[in-house]
Amino acid sequence: METMRLRAILQPSRVEALLEALAVSQRLVPADAYPVANAADLTPELRDRVRRMETEDHAWRAWTDDRYIWFLSGELSLPLSRERGRPVLQIRRYGEDGQLQESGVWLQMSDRSWKQLGA
Repeated sequence: METMRLRAILQPSRVEALLEALAVSQRLVPADAYPVANAADLTPELRDRVRRMETEDHAWRAWTDDRYIWFLSGELSLPLSRERGRPVLQIRRYGEDGQLQESGVWLQMSDRSWKQLGA
């Protein structure tokens, strides 16, 4: 991908938007869950995770149904995005205890759908 376009995508708000689009379209969070916009509404362990992510410029998004919190972090992979000519996100899903539950690499297709790489 061209460097200027990649720099625009690297903006935290853009990566957050991509992360949210991926989570919703791939049903990584339940349809009845709603976004958690404020880190103060997360568990102490997830708030610690957010603090660490902010120092590394990783995007995060969280959702809740008032019983459970779904928490995802993501970063744009520059090498894979250049190679594929499309945004490629490396994502991680964490439990409420802040522990990593799974990770994956996702490619945004030209029709804005997502495909998991290496799955």
